[in-house]
Order: sequence, then C-alpha cells, then structure tokens
Amino acid sequence: MAARRTGAGQLAADDVEQQRQQFIRAEQGRNNDLTTQQRRLILSDRHYCDPRYLSDVANLAQVVTLECVRAMAAKLLNPANRVLLLSLPREGAETADSATDGDVTL
Repeated sequence: MAARRTGAGQLAADDVEQQRQQFIRAEQGRNNDLTTQQRRLILSDRHYCDPRYLSDVANLAQVVTLECVRAMAAKLLNPANRVLLLSLPREGAETADSATDGDVTL
C-alpha cells in the first residue's frame, strides 16, 4: 500500500492508523496459530525465563502511534547513514537498451 504524504515526506495519522489496524488483524491470526504461540513462548522463556511476552504482545498495537512512528523513523532514517551504490554493467553484458527482445542478460 502506498502511503499518502502530507508534504515534505511525512506520514499522515491516517497512514499510521491503517497500518496499525492491519497489524491488529494479522496479530489476531497469529494468536490463533498454535505454532506461533509455541515459538513465542520458547523465545519468552529464553529471554525472560517466564511467559511475559505472550501477555505483553497483546498490548503492542496500542503503542503504534504517529508520534512513535515518527520518532523511530528519525532514528532509522538518519541522513548521516546514507549510502550511495553505483552499479555499472559488466563489460560485454547486454543492457536493456541493446536487447532486441527486451530480456536482459547480465
């Protein structure tokens, strides 16, 4: 799903709410899956030595807010972490411009 922008590349509250609702629906399916519950119980035991993750995950969707998403995006999308990748075709490789049938062989 393409996110609507409010300008300057910022997500709208509607975008976050739609994704939160999608997460809730997906989580309802996972709650009914015994294999998922078993995996979560095992991971909870490994990390906490108790089953707390099974109850904590029930409240996870409540913390997905516009403010929290923006704060996390600011941490993850730090301009100082940008990387530029230049990729050139190998010598003798066929490019899309030179392919006669539209297939590209690299």
